[in-house]
Amino acid sequence: MAAPAYQEPVLKVVGSVQSYVESSTDYIRLQVFKTLMRLMTSLVKSSVVGVLIILALLFLSIGATLALGEQMENYPLAFTLLGIFYLLAAGVAYLMRGRLERWVLQSYSDLYWNEN
Repeated sequence: MAAPAYQEPVLKVVGSVQSYVESSTDYIRLQVFKTLMRLMTSLVKSSVVGVLIILALLFLSIGATLALGEQMENYPLAFTLLGIFYLLAAGVAYLMRGRLERWVLQSYSDLYWNEN
């Protein structure tokens, strides 16, 4: 006979728990979507800026090499010197890859954890 007295409060608790789980699941889905969209928009913006910088660097390099070649009166040597310069720059970037990795991780972790 005591079972019907406990049945109603137990059903209320079960309903409340079920509602909480559903709302928590929806909240987590929303947070995941928000974070993924932040990361994707940041990636797209970084990619667009990166491509534009590479194009600018390409044209500046060609212009600088042609000007250097004209000054030296030797275009192949000017292109070779610029190639050596880029190899040295790549070597420095390789040696500093740890700092670059930390910077990227810090930037994206700030983006992930920032609640703006």
